[in-house]
Amino acid sequence: MLPFSTIKKCSVVNKNGTFIGVIKNCVIGLADREIHQVTLCTSGFLGMETKYFILPFSRLYFDDKIEKFVLTMSNAELEARSKIHHLGQLQYFSLN
Repeated sequence: MLPFSTIKKCSVVNKNGTFIGVIKNCVIGLADREIHQVTLCTSGFLGMETKYFILPFSRLYFDDKIEKFVLTMSNAELEARSKIHHLGQLQYFSLN
């Protein structure tokens, strides 16, 4: 088990161990008390073009050895998902 505060600021890497971004928020189901979605924040060159992605939590697993979450989708799959560009306030929507 991990504290919510650890999940919220944890780094995310791809299967090769390359840094992708940081978890900024989680969506928790009230009935089942499970994490359903996370907001992943990625940054481009020099922090320009910051992007937010809402991803199913089921597409991540925590690697105890490196103490990071590993994303189980390819970079191409990630880019193909709906993006939320940072405009001051993050809006949530479901990708299901």
